[in-house]
Amino acid sequence: MYLGPQRRKTIRFVCPISILPRNRRSARPRALKLAPLRAARCLLSSYSHKVLYVNEFSSVTSVAWNQQSDNYIMVGVQAGDIYLVDKRETNNFVTVFTCFDAPVSRIAFKDSSEFAVCGETKEVLVLSCEDTCLETIYKYDEHKDHVKDIKWHNSTLYSCGFGKCLLKHGMEE
Repeated sequence: MYLGPQRRKTIRFVCPISILPRNRRSARPRALKLAPLRAARCLLSSYSHKVLYVNEFSSVTSVAWNQQSDNYIMVGVQAGDIYLVDKRETNNFVTVFTCFDAPVSRIAFKDSSEFAVCGETKEVLVLSCEDTCLETIYKYDEHKDHVKDIKWHNSTLYSCGFGKCLLKHGMEE
């Protein structure tokens, strides 16, 4: 079936570029501005990628970047371990720490030396990373079900999960 030249022009690759402001006479939002397929390919081709780390033992499930140290990346894997990877030498990991017997789902940095980890378990861990040595400094394992997410706000850690509650963890300084 031939769609014709006008029909062919309306088929576009959905790639939102910007959201246009609301119409002043109407409360309805205006449509997204869409880029044609050629423009989207051009935008995507300007990015490059490089494999930084491949874990031979387990699938990678989470990644977190230490914002105060440009060279180190934390990687969580399906087996429940976290790996400290140096982006300058990605052939091997710097250190590994076994957190859970289940996949790691989130890693969240508090500052350059402390970060929290949760997985598909009822546990939340806070670890210290001093000179590439990982050590547990806080453990909470009384969530009602799997922990889904963790976030820091200043020095307070918040966790939530399938137990239908949000928990605030007060950390002693």
